[in-house]
Amino acid sequence: MIPHTLALFAGAAMLATGALAAPQTGTEMLFSPDSFTDVETGTTLTYSHVRSADAKIPVRSIDEGSITIALIDGEEGKTQTEVTMRQGKGRRVLDRLPSDRGNPVFVTFLESSVSSVSFATKGSPFYIRNRIKEAFGTGGSVSEGTAEIDGEEVTVTHIEYRPFKGDRNARQMGKAFENLAIQFTLSDEVPGHYVALKTEAKVDDIVYFIEEIRFEDSMQEAQ
Repeated sequence: MIPHTLALFAGAAMLATGALAAPQTGTEMLFSPDSFTDVETGTTLTYSHVRSADAKIPVRSIDEGSITIALIDGEEGKTQTEVTMRQGKGRRVLDRLPSDRGNPVFVTFLESSVSSVSFATKGSPFYIRNRIKEAFGTGGSVSEGTAEIDGEEVTVTHIEYRPFKGDRNARQMGKAFENLAIQFTLSDEVPGHYVALKTEAKVDDIVYFIEEIRFEDSMQEAQ
């Protein structure tokens, strides 16, 4: 499923490149194939994964989930990524991908968020995916900032999308989801480049739904 999702959203990066004159848009940053340029084979990245919602919104909550991405030797000496999702006692290993396709935490997050928002709103996952793809085509709203990683302050780039803004059909999902924001925080100083990925639905600063994946640590396999 991950290769299909990557292909589905990849066209948005091309659209953003053609539609905007900026040297690099937020969408291009997300689809960069260089996430693992400075990460050695044998390294495992660990991310926390949480999901929650207002009591009136149906959602499969995740309190202390995790996602690991291992860089392993693949066929013909090419490095591959292996994604493992853990929730409680459950464990699921996803399709392997070549590491030069970028960090798979991106598409793992997108698929999880599309599924969760669809379940919570009873909306069509195809409609939700298409709105996100169109939002990626805008290039995103980009800003710079800092974040603390392992006690050190690092420079980060924030990228935000509002996939349902101005879409009259989105009203059927409820006001909170009509205001849905998808936010990414990236840094070249963090292995894999992704610091945080968040989907949030809120009204007047009251959060009704949130799903977040956040970088925790990087570990190199002992030689």
